[in-house]
Amino acid sequence: MNFGKWTLFENKRDSGMAESNRPPETGKMTLLNVPADFGSRFFLVLLGTILPVGIFLAVKAELFGIYALAAIIGIFFASMSIIFPKVWAYSTILLLPLYLISRDTDVNPMEIVVYSYLFSGIMLWFISEVFIHRRKVVYNFGDFCIILFLVFAFFNIIIALLNNTELLAWFKEYTVYCLYLLYFPYRKFFRTDDDVRKVITCLALSLIIISLYQLYHFKTLIVMATFAYELQSTLRINLTLLSFGAVLAILSIFRYKGKFFKIYMLLLAILCAGIVTTSFARTTWIIELGLIGAILFILNRRQKIVALTIAGISALAIVITLVSMLSNFDVYLGMLNKKFLSTGDGKKDPSVRARIVEYSSVWKSIEQNPISGNGIGKKFAHKNILANGNPVMRKSFIHNSFLQLWYCLGIPTAIPIVLFLLFYYLKSIMLTFFHGRKPNIAYCFYQFLAFSGLTIALSHAMVSPQLVAKETIILIVFSCWLCNLAMKKETTMPLLKS
Repeated sequence: MNFGKWTLFENKRDSGMAESNRPPETGKMTLLNVPADFGSRFFLVLLGTILPVGIFLAVKAELFGIYALAAIIGIFFASMSIIFPKVWAYSTILLLPLYLISRDTDVNPMEIVVYSYLFSGIMLWFISEVFIHRRKVVYNFGDFCIILFLVFAFFNIIIALLNNTELLAWFKEYTVYCLYLLYFPYRKFFRTDDDVRKVITCLALSLIIISLYQLYHFKTLIVMATFAYELQSTLRINLTLLSFGAVLAILSIFRYKGKFFKIYMLLLAILCAGIVTTSFARTTWIIELGLIGAILFILNRRQKIVALTIAGISALAIVITLVSMLSNFDVYLGMLNKKFLSTGDGKKDPSVRARIVEYSSVWKSIEQNPISGNGIGKKFAHKNILANGNPVMRKSFIHNSFLQLWYCLGIPTAIPIVLFLLFYYLKSIMLTFFHGRKPNIAYCFYQFLAFSGLTIALSHAMVSPQLVAKETIILIVFSCWLCNLAMKKETTMPLLKS
């Protein structure tokens, strides 16, 4: 598809990504009859002259205060996405702790800086890539679906305003949706095995920081707890990404050489396993055990022994840490026992009954506006049967991602994101298990990581609004990037020596 001279989608006669993404030759004239690198220089001059003036006016006139200043700082540094795009891409991974740890209801300046940095960086990169350098960004059906979804979701602002939804709440949620677009710069800049190892190193560092923070929070929570029910609502944020971190660490130990790197990955595996264990999330436990079983299936006999040893070391480290650090360890065991015993209760489980009541209320709202939805950030009411007196509560999140999307955006707008996920999930399954060879670590590193990430995301999406959660969107971005990388590899060539 062409927009004048601006080509957005890949032409069939183009031979490949590497050729189509090659920067224009030096001196080549592009849009507005200026050199191809003019866009970067123009944005640099613009940001360097206008932004300082904007900072001065915001502080002097006190129009927006510290929040305006934070946003301007974030946008200023976001210019790296067009000046040093690969450095910016790596920085988005290293900034994940700042972006994912903070979950305060009130907006803080640091959160605005990071939001502005990520969102503005993505937008500037797309403007530079499509409209200045005139490069293609869509190469398959999945790519088309995710862009179509975000375009449709943008017009949901009309529905949100008609339903009296706060504009700030709508914008904040929509910027989270836009994180899906990180897939495109990742696919462009991270292509080689060396790039993948650097990305894994950066991601592991971020996950270790997040894990340490959440373990500290759990320690504080359990020390103050007297009864098991007080641990019912533990810190479960970032659980999907940390579950993926455990799988990533185990596979990376077999994929890459170097003692220090293997110890680094072992530390990541232990910390991520600790988070999964202390989450009291039964869905996460089941998925993680299933993926570990699948890992054992693709490893050879010697690698299986090593993997089981790693699992044993992780379990022992977790038990020793919990026993030594927690004076009331029996409270933790009581909650753990409660979770296991309630697993077989079925519909008698209070959590299951609460979900059924919630889903029924949401479905009635969906039936009222199945096409247009109710607007991003729109709250709905339902009875909370877990509280005394069954009070009516209003909230904007639903314990099912697909119902969440249908309620907020309408069924037609939600279809592209579902197709995007199905496209890459089926691709990862085909590449991992049906490529004509016996699955093993030599052939399935990228493929299995993509399969694991999407399995974790889609499974959690059935019981929580994970498809619109920051950590799970980041997980999906990494998984789809790895799947795309696997599609570009020759399946007849091993990724490492067995």
